[in-house]
Amino acid sequence: MYNSFLVNAFIVDYPLDKKATRASVSLRRSGPPRRNKQQHHAPVEASALIEMQNNPAYTQQHDQPTQLLALYKKLSSHRSAHVFRKAVKDEEAPGYSDRIRFKMDLGLLRRLIVSSQVVSYHDFHKYAGLIAHNCVKFNGRESDYGMLAREFEQAADEMVRHAVLTTSAQQQGGANNNVSQDRGAANVGAQETSVDNADAEMVQV
Repeated sequence: MYNSFLVNAFIVDYPLDKKATRASVSLRRSGPPRRNKQQHHAPVEASALIEMQNNPAYTQQHDQPTQLLALYKKLSSHRSAHVFRKAVKDEEAPGYSDRIRFKMDLGLLRRLIVSSQVVSYHDFHKYAGLIAHNCVKFNGRESDYGMLAREFEQAADEMVRHAVLTTSAQQQGGANNNVSQDRGAANVGAQETSVDNADAEMVQV
């Protein structure tokens, strides 16, 4: 399902900075979309997306781009991503610049990650959604490119959701380990105190 409500929620953060906006990016018309059923991603339920958005790991800022670049690499390798990797020129798609105000593609998304303008899964998800939104707006929902964009968005939803859940689980596991270590240290301290008390009682006797 094309998650237009997510795109509408994201649009308030645009536009990008001038340097990024000048990198004219959009859908590349490079022939009919290639279709491969082996990599199909089922739509993520709206409730699952809302739950993901409420997860602290979704909006947590990353000090290093490692995890976001790994997510980018995974998404850009999806079979629906090949037409979204580079900018579309108006010569290839006449009228594109007039209809699409906030342009986005995977190449620009990567540059935003490297330049620390995209620092969270929320940021990544927002711009991936914009790629699909622009494509559907320009080409039509039921066009070949529109259907490819919807597949791309479904893949992005699932990949971001998986990354958020994985990060959240790792953080929770780390917190549990810290609690266990603190409890272990407390137990050792209690045992040492008991031994000291026992020694003191023996001395008094």
